[in-house]
Amino acid sequence: MMMLKLLIPLWLCIVGLPAQAAEYITSSSGLSGTLLLPVHHEKNSKMKVVLIVAGSGAVDRDGNVANLKNNSLKYLAEALVDNGIASLRYDKRGVAGSASSIVPERDLRFSNNVNDMLDWYELLEKDERFSDILLLGHSEGALVATLAAQKIQQQKKEKLKSIILLTAAGSPAAEILKTQLIAAQLPHDMLQRALTILLDLQNGQRVDTVPHELNALFRPSVQDYVISWFALDPAKELAHVTVPVLIVSGGQDIQVPIVEAKKLDAVGKGRWVHIENMNHILKPLDTDRVKNLASYSNPHLKLAPELLPALVSFIQE
Repeated sequence: MMMLKLLIPLWLCIVGLPAQAAEYITSSSGLSGTLLLPVHHEKNSKMKVVLIVAGSGAVDRDGNVANLKNNSLKYLAEALVDNGIASLRYDKRGVAGSASSIVPERDLRFSNNVNDMLDWYELLEKDERFSDILLLGHSEGALVATLAAQKIQQQKKEKLKSIILLTAAGSPAAEILKTQLIAAQLPHDMLQRALTILLDLQNGQRVDTVPHELNALFRPSVQDYVISWFALDPAKELAHVTVPVLIVSGGQDIQVPIVEAKKLDAVGKGRWVHIENMNHILKPLDTDRVKNLASYSNPHLKLAPELLPALVSFIQE
């Protein structure tokens, strides 16, 4: 009986061991990130690592924005490491752990996002623990990953193996935003003014006077960033990527419709996986729009179950 009493606590300790280890690191540009490593990886053998970049806005490393906490990228990183795949995700500039790394809004350009990802890539490239590096971009981050891959290819870096584009647009951002503005059912005059401003910015022209109701989208201080973003065509940029590509779309994505994935797939660079019950933030949902929107602030809802097998299969090839 005494031996049994000793063995039970020991057994509990063994099954309670974590399957992952976290390293909290800083990039050369001062951004803060989390590197997750599988604990039970064979000693002295090199690992694959996925570099994760979030979508548009003030998004932290877990995929959260302000009060919209859903932990989508946190769950993604944890699921990858549970499958023996390391991951690095990071807070964007001015957010959470990267709060002190601020570029004035007037000075921001889309290339800032790309350069930040390249800084993280350089850190992983020099880390002898890793054999292969994969870039994973969610939403707008997919375009960031695409452009970063181009730069890495030009520098002939050896560890870049592939890129993964999750719920990504295949059209220029201005076209997506136009569709969203029309669907928002704005008053007629406001919609027309918004579309006029959109067209001016698409043509590279700043707009000095913006209605208060449209300030969040088109305020003068953000217009140079928007112009630099609108100038990019995701499908055309993807055509310049030479490494294998995985495109993943969701049938319940109310932000990026399936036609966008079709445009990326038409480039012919890799594989397209469509998950019918997955929404924009990678959660499993039916066609209820109210529940879909509520998921953006629901950290208890896990990832769509079909997502991880598709990612792990691609990464392990």
